[in-house]
Amino acid sequence: MTSRKIPLHFYIEHWLLKGLRRILRSLSPCHRRHLAHFAGNLVYFLIPYRRSIMHANLRRAFPNANEKWRRRIIQTCYRHFAQVYFDFFPLYEASAQQFDSLVECHDLNVLNDALSQKRGVVLVLFHFGNWEVCADWFARHGYGIAAVAKKMKNPLADRLFLAARTHNGLQILYKTKANSPRIWKFLRAENILYLLADQDARRNGIFVKFFDQWSSSYRGPALFTLRQKAPLVAGWCLLQDNGKYIIRLKELGTSVPTEYKNEPIAWLTQQIAHFFEEQIQGCPEQYYWFHRRWKTKPPSNFMVEK
Repeated sequence: MTSRKIPLHFYIEHWLLKGLRRILRSLSPCHRRHLAHFAGNLVYFLIPYRRSIMHANLRRAFPNANEKWRRRIIQTCYRHFAQVYFDFFPLYEASAQQFDSLVECHDLNVLNDALSQKRGVVLVLFHFGNWEVCADWFARHGYGIAAVAKKMKNPLADRLFLAARTHNGLQILYKTKANSPRIWKFLRAENILYLLADQDARRNGIFVKFFDQWSSSYRGPALFTLRQKAPLVAGWCLLQDNGKYIIRLKELGTSVPTEYKNEPIAWLTQQIAHFFEEQIQGCPEQYYWFHRRWKTKPPSNFMVEK
């Protein structure tokens, strides 16, 4: 059997990533911030990547805000995620001293208390702030942690990102049916299962309210939590004005009210969405509004049922 031929544009993408990685590693954190600010403004004014999607999402999430406010949030959002992307390789490959000077973890007692229950921990995040350095912090500090992820379409880029993410001990468990027993086994071994759970889950998702909009959401965090009876911890990592990242943690309640005993996964998934909605409202420019979060519509009989 012959191997699948890799398209030329995948090679070009890989070369560009390697070149960008080399450049970014040579810059100081201060210079990366200035470059991110410039690049974010450049994209905002000249290359409006998914800007119409961002406008539509912000109108849904903040219907009472004016257009001037939404434009400001979008421009700041471009700058923020330019910073996140530019920090990707330099922070994964930074020394322990360099990394700890830029990333701090608060509320670590929350995670340690959860781990002491000996059931493993489900650590759930949204695409909010910088989710990459959050996972890396725990791996660098000796925690057994694995992130569930999808493979990238470009296998060359996937290998490059995988090497960076696993450089300091983080495990990546690809989301496949064949990998499902391995994921369960990892959690049952009293480790941290790291899940991002805010993208559109299409028709296989469960519908909950996010910014008062029905949203197709992944069952994974609630499913792992309830079946394993594991603590559920919400994590988020926000960029500060001084260029540092601060990780925050909070354990979420998992005791399902009596009236929701027949749909515990839906109830817990809704609690996760509500919690992150509150955090995003306080710092909307650091949420990934580029997603088509409300792309999948509920079935025609869904609203009647609810």
